[in-house]
Amino acid sequence: MHTSDSSAAEQSGPPGGAAPRRGRRPLLALLAAVALVVAAFAGAVWYWPTVSAGRLLRAAEEHLAAGEIGPAWRAATEAARIAPPDYRPELLRARCALFWQEPELWRQALEAAAAKNLPETDRKLYDALGTAAFNLEKPLEPAEIDRLIDLGAHPTDAAIAVVDGLLSRGNADAAEEALDSAPSDRVDEAHLQALRGQVAAARGQRELAADAFRAALAKQAAHEPAQAGLARLSEEQYELAEALELLTRLYANAPDRETSRVNLARVLRKLGRLDEARQILAAPDQPAEASVAVALERGEIEYEAGNYPLASEWFDRADLAGPHIAETLRAAASNLAQVGQGEAARALFARIDDAQGLSRLQSELNRRLSIDPGDSAAAAELEVLASRGSLSSSQHPPAMVPGATSHQQALYIKHCAACHGDDGAGNGRAAQHLFPRPRNLRQDAYRLISTTSLSPTRDDIDLVIRQGIPGTSMPAFVKLAEEDRLALAEFVLLLRQAGRGERLEGTATEKPAAADLLPFPEFGAADEQVLARGRELYVETGCAKCHGDDGTGASSPPLVDDESRPTLARDLVHDPLKGGPSLESLYRRIRLGMPGTPHPAAATLAEADLVALVHYCHSLGREPKRQLTNHERSLRAASGGNPAAKAD
Repeated sequence: MHTSDSSAAEQSGPPGGAAPRRGRRPLLALLAAVALVVAAFAGAVWYWPTVSAGRLLRAAEEHLAAGEIGPAWRAATEAARIAPPDYRPELLRARCALFWQEPELWRQALEAAAAKNLPETDRKLYDALGTAAFNLEKPLEPAEIDRLIDLGAHPTDAAIAVVDGLLSRGNADAAEEALDSAPSDRVDEAHLQALRGQVAAARGQRELAADAFRAALAKQAAHEPAQAGLARLSEEQYELAEALELLTRLYANAPDRETSRVNLARVLRKLGRLDEARQILAAPDQPAEASVAVALERGEIEYEAGNYPLASEWFDRADLAGPHIAETLRAAASNLAQVGQGEAARALFARIDDAQGLSRLQSELNRRLSIDPGDSAAAAELEVLASRGSLSSSQHPPAMVPGATSHQQALYIKHCAACHGDDGAGNGRAAQHLFPRPRNLRQDAYRLISTTSLSPTRDDIDLVIRQGIPGTSMPAFVKLAEEDRLALAEFVLLLRQAGRGERLEGTATEKPAAADLLPFPEFGAADEQVLARGRELYVETGCAKCHGDDGTGASSPPLVDDESRPTLARDLVHDPLKGGPSLESLYRRIRLGMPGTPHPAAATLAEADLVALVHYCHSLGREPKRQLTNHERSLRAASGGNPAAKAD
């Protein structure tokens, strides 16, 4: 009993006293368990990101081995996010930049790795790789592959750095030598084939290059360098559908990579899909906020869209003094011509010639003709080059036009020659980008005339210079002083006379008399009766066959002008009229026709009927007027003006 009483007393304790010692054990056990859980959680917080980062790095390595650079970049970027102190994800991002040949991404990745205690041995290795691949001022030998491997470089990385570095230095022979000496048993076959394709492409061996790229893709179906190489070849051959398919895949793999966006936007632009190109670029609205690459492409997009002042802003951001490709510079120079900076356009075209050399430019034009024998723009430019016979158009000023003053000729060269050509033959360097083509001022019939003899007067030409030709690329020179406009108009008449003299030797100089001017009738009001009669005449005289029953300009088959070039019937509802919207201008276009085009003269209609037809055509117009791009005008002309027609 004593033992039992003692035990009970011990368990219950004295009233109001401290808790018994034995009662503390469950609490201590609970605290210990909590501590273990906290420790385990802390360990998991450290362990799982480390394990996850390791898995991501292994995945990135596997993607790189397969040539899947975009997925490798994403995996390395995610690894860097969840394990920020680890420098290894940054080195993998640097390797991706090497495969992509992106020196700025390479620099950023190595700077980030250096901030994370990059070991000295790795720093030396990546410095050597970067020097080989990107520092073009440093000499490079094919044997550098072996030295990089000795430093610890992956054999594939060493081969890519040296081969691409030698190609960037313009040494395709040394690049091939380096490739032949690379340890083929240690470099993946798909990577070797892609590098062989790059060497062949640099030598202009397109078929050999395409075979090599396709061999790489047969080994690794998602090999990005091979896809990029094949896309370049396809674009150069103007096989834009294939290029678009390949570049769309590359963009899907790396949508945040600027090069992917710019390349895809460029091909979309060439296909005439300008809105899609803008969306892919996702560029800032202000040129000053964009990179040079984006600014150049946006400049070309806005130029193709006919937004010439906006294109100038983008091209200005891009600094055209840099080493840009000639195709882009030609668009920029053509744009200068469209905004009235003919002298600057001429200088830029001359710089393109000097940089490329006539032989390279002629090779490119001949290549275009071999692909499309009907490429009249290439044929015309070849004729210009053949007649010029020098590297720079500025080295040989055009011959003086008989009867012209030096001031008149200087005005013409400054404002007109970039499109119409130095001698007025319509073959200026900007002409190949424009639809319709600029007028051959020496030989072509003049469309907008006011005389019954169909010969232009000085006032006709002055009007065109002053207001431009809406719906074409001919701008309005509204800021040009009147005396300069009239001097230019006189010069254009002299070009026409010189051209007629070349065609018809001994023909008298053309001087339209005042009596030739077409007088205007009294137009009166456009009441219902007049408009109804105008509608009848619109159908009876055949206007609807070209302009469409509703005036929207659909014609079938497509129309051609006197030189067999595609032309476009005006959409009387939505398009601006070439001579302006006034009743007087419409009267002249209907009564006199438009020489050189399919638009006939209505010389046999009674005066009252002419007035009724003018009123009816005028009534069809709606505001605001549509502004088509060069590409859209060309497409509509080829499709008979069908608005639903689209490029393939």
